[in-house]
Amino acid sequence: MTTSAMRDCFERALALEGILRDFYRKAALEFSHEESVFRFLQALAADESCHIAVLEAARSRTEDPLFDAPDMRDLLSRIEVLDARLRGETSKPYADFNELYLRITALETSEINNIFEILTTGILKDPGDSGPMRDLIKDHILRVTDLGKRLDRSARLKMLSRPLPRGPAD
Repeated sequence: MTTSAMRDCFERALALEGILRDFYRKAALEFSHEESVFRFLQALAADESCHIAVLEAARSRTEDPLFDAPDMRDLLSRIEVLDARLRGETSKPYADFNELYLRITALETSEINNIFEILTTGILKDPGDSGPMRDLIKDHILRVTDLGKRLDRSARLKMLSRPLPRGPAD
């Protein structure tokens, strides 16, 4: 049976993924003048939408009355700390793509993906190191950290030093 702490964990994790999705969508619009950056940020937003769907599916699997829910209070505490950090980081202005990319890297290598993995594989006991959820996380992290392979050097250098046309984000 699902505990109230588990429900809270899923609700909070879903909200965090939504915050990231909305952050990437807004950033994509701010960089719409740079096609490669726009596509990169749109892809991150799409990843976050996929994460939301996966979390919703995982949550529905825990609704089975025979599901033996583990104690989730520690995880809920970790999510609450992460929630405050993500809300703060996604609301700060940034002056250019370099600053934005450093923030994205910090966000995506934070505990958000550990929490996602716990909720989608750990609780549900997805076996092995290469289950579909783990592969989804690995692909997402690679999208962020391998930006240099996705954009040619001149485009990357141009983006890194170019300020936003309207100044920092709101």
